[in-house]
Amino acid sequence: MPEPKCEFFPSDENRELEKVKFREIRIEDSDDMVEIINEAVRGRAYIKRREEITKEENLSRMEKDFGNDRFIFLAAEINGKVVGWGVLAGPEKESSDTGVLGSFLLSKSARGTGVSDELLERIIQEAKNKYKIKRIILNTSVPNTSAINLYERHGFVKTETKIPPRDHYGEVEERIEMAKMLE
Repeated sequence: MPEPKCEFFPSDENRELEKVKFREIRIEDSDDMVEIINEAVRGRAYIKRREEITKEENLSRMEKDFGNDRFIFLAAEINGKVVGWGVLAGPEKESSDTGVLGSFLLSKSARGTGVSDELLERIIQEAKNKYKIKRIILNTSVPNTSAINLYERHGFVKTETKIPPRDHYGEVEERIEMAKMLE
């Protein structure tokens, strides 16, 4: 993987430039990932999970999926700590030309820094190179405008596919599918 090119200011208080490292997710990243997932759950973020995850549960999930060549697992790291990641599933069948972005999550501290743009772009490029797919689809919550804006900046458009709503802490959460055609 090429050296990271993304640099950003992590906060107004700390103007010292830091480098973001983009790399494959490793089992050792589980604790950082649990922290980010649970931060999102506590903040009632628009993610599928509604209860905090345990370290054991996350490790079990990771061990189940790691080693499966159908997935791309990419992390963004700052100063040795994972601040976000994305997971893309390649085509289920050889005849398929579609990948699915199934997980994309950033810590609060990394939001608004440009990390999500670079991470998403790297996942898209890796998917194009690895799977030779023609499109990527995802689904997200309608109220999650920051995610929708991110995906639109990268060429994703809303499709006509109907995604069933789901419960979001007692309220109905409308969902949309988005797709990006790859060159």
